Amino acid sequence: MPRDRDSSNGSGEGGVRKRNLENASLSSSPSPSPSPSPPGLSEFKADLKRQRKATTLLRAPFTTLYVFAQVFAGWVLHGFSFLLTHKLISISLLTVSLAASIAVAVFGYHSEPVLYARGMGWFVVWWVTLGILSSVGLGTGLHTFVLYLGPHIAMVTLAVTECDTMGVLEGPDGNLICPPPGTPRIPVTFLRLLLKVFPAAFLWGAGTAIGELPPYFVSRQARLSGQRLEELDELEEEERGDKPSPSKMDRIKLLLYHALQRWGFWAIVICASVPNPLFDLAGLTCGHFLVPFWTFFGATFLGKAVFKVQLQACFVILAFDKTRLQWIISKIEAMIPAIEGVLHPLFEKQRAQFHGDAKQMDKDGGSWLSFLWNWVLILMLLFFVKSIIESSVQERLAEVDSDRIDVWHRDRGLVRVRKGPNVVTRLAEKRRLEAEAAAAQTASSNKKKQSTE
Repeated sequence: MPRDRDSSNGSGEGGVRKRNLENASLSSSPSPSPSPSPPGLSEFKADLKRQRKATTLLRAPFTTLYVFAQVFAGWVLHGFSFLLTHKLISISLLTVSLAASIAVAVFGYHSEPVLYARGMGWFVVWWVTLGILSSVGLGTGLHTFVLYLGPHIAMVTLAVTECDTMGVLEGPDGNLICPPPGTPRIPVTFLRLLLKVFPAAFLWGAGTAIGELPPYFVSRQARLSGQRLEELDELEEEERGDKPSPSKMDRIKLLLYHALQRWGFWAIVICASVPNPLFDLAGLTCGHFLVPFWTFFGATFLGKAVFKVQLQACFVILAFDKTRLQWIISKIEAMIPAIEGVLHPLFEKQRAQFHGDAKQMDKDGGSWLSFLWNWVLILMLLFFVKSIIESSVQERLAEVDSDRIDVWHRDRGLVRVRKGPNVVTRLAEKRRLEAEAAAAQTASSNKKKQSTE
């Protein structure tokens, strides 16, 4: 009997505590350092990396487009296989499409319910898509806050403060105009302004959270398949001191790397709540350490859709109030004499447009300003497409280079050491430990009952 008691304690609280400590050290510590590289491997890897970085649209356009065509075909096939394996999503999409077709057939394409539903659907898709484009692509995202959401919030703020009512209307061309005289005035407050732009800002923030998922899934899949990511390998080299003189940016990356390992959920929330160009590293780190999906996405969603974008909206509202904007324009023109008398007329023309004087706006030169802005948008979009193509090609070539490194090892009779795919997630391990602890507690309570009887 004493022997049974000792074994039950060892597998109970003491054993669970010991395994918890082992699991904590396993999940919070960096990955084990790889063994010393064989002679010539570093030079071979450097040569592959140099060739890979030279594959761009400007240096090798045909090769880049050919590889991207293969990548795009893989995306299409993966999308079809995803729909075939996830029947609930496929059925939901078919149900929505069927319901929309029935509504159009019953009410008519130009009926009020259909137009309202179509407008709401387009509103949601538009802002969520812009949010995704802003954060997707491992740092190459389109800056849609500066190009779309920021101007939208600024225009709403300027229109509301110019018309001195929250009841601004949308004209036939989509521009905001003041309500006709005699319309009851709705008092303007900061909170009401924030709530007016909240739907667009929230959907855009949700889109940015969705756009941060690819780095997480890429890193997670690489960890489970035993592969290594170049970005995390570089950080581990810096941590071991193999890099002779790391830059300030490298040191910041390493600091973020350790913070995410140590504080987990709240570190993700803080990183997502502030403008952070290194957040892709958070996704890579969380995927590498097998942080549960809902922990990563929930923290990212909370930080980006609830905190960060609302703080940005508050800043734009405060900056583009009519009175404050007039003061800012006067200060800018005083600081830069070369543009004195240029910004203020544009501001007055925009104010005139809110009162329905669009002809005066075009007559005084509003058209050339819109023409210039449209070209800025086109150039930004082209640069974004170029960045997406090149980053996708680089990822594909990195996979090919990994296979070439395996061949290099085999030709020399060497074995390439990889991390095994038998990785247990922290959530699964936690549930297992909790189950063991509950079973041990139940067994001890039953023994106490038997002893008392």
